[in-house]
Amino acid sequence: MTAYRLVTGHSPELAEPSQDEAGTWHLQGLSSPAPHLLNPRVSPQLNAVILRMLSMRPEARGTAAQLTAALEQASQLSTPESTRPLFAQQTGPVIPSHKEYTLAEVRAAVL
Repeated sequence: MTAYRLVTGHSPELAEPSQDEAGTWHLQGLSSPAPHLLNPRVSPQLNAVILRMLSMRPEARGTAAQLTAALEQASQLSTPESTRPLFAQQTGPVIPSHKEYTLAEVRAAVL
């Protein structure tokens, strides 16, 4: 949730629960769009890691060590996007609570 909010500025929303024939309720996942759709500066690798962390199935999220490795790998990619702030420069007055985060800063905040 934190990583999604850091890169999009919004909290992810859960999809509406559904009920099967036996009366058991199920959560299907997120109704929010993928992070890269809200912020095109999010790399495909970071997008995949964030969606993995938000998975409804614990086994799909992986262990802390596996997530750390995935974030490390995403942060070490040498692409122009990996060194650019995830948010465009503001041209108006700067809002004190707004901060531009690089991929490395997002990784550090999540760990």
